[in-house]
Amino acid sequence: MEYLFLDESGNLNKNGTDYFVIVIFKVRIDKDRKRIKNITSNARKRKVGKELKKQKEVKFYNISNHLRKYILKKINGINIEIFYIFINKTLAQNRNLLSNKNPNLIYIAMVIELLLNMKITRNTKLRVDMFLPVNERDDLNNTIKQKIPYIKSIYHSYSENWKEIQIADVLAGSYFQFLEREKKEYIELLNKNYEVYEYKNTN
Repeated sequence: MEYLFLDESGNLNKNGTDYFVIVIFKVRIDKDRKRIKNITSNARKRKVGKELKKQKEVKFYNISNHLRKYILKKINGINIEIFYIFINKTLAQNRNLLSNKNPNLIYIAMVIELLLNMKITRNTKLRVDMFLPVNERDDLNNTIKQKIPYIKSIYHSYSENWKEIQIADVLAGSYFQFLEREKKEYIELLNKNYEVYEYKNTN
């Protein structure tokens, strides 16, 4: 069984950020999944994670620059695969899309496109950060089951309860910073090949 963890950065409102990013990372074995979970646990025990004593969870925008870089460097030592999809909200066709379509349906379309691009061929569990309201979670789940049958289980979870989603948040924030603010300092720390797709409205 393989494991996927998904989080996002930015927003899909008509105004606000210029970009919206979704990340999924894949873990193939339980040993590597445990190592991912231990990143934040080990940080809390060290000087670098002293700031976490007042926080329930790790989120990119709530931690220091130093801790962000510590986490990214630790990720490098673990066998995971990373996949991104983003939408450029400044493009005319995307501005029109955001004006006329429920943002949650755009989110669902982006998730499905990313999963299809990943070409999943093994039984897999997917855990998603709690983003969608209940009825649209069902829409996402049903579409995934129809289009990607190898995904056997789908969970929507609060990130404070899942360290893997917290790590996904750091990965999402790192690429968002590159797109939104042209800050390369985070994403350049990853010594892994990661795949990036741009979502373009073709309707």
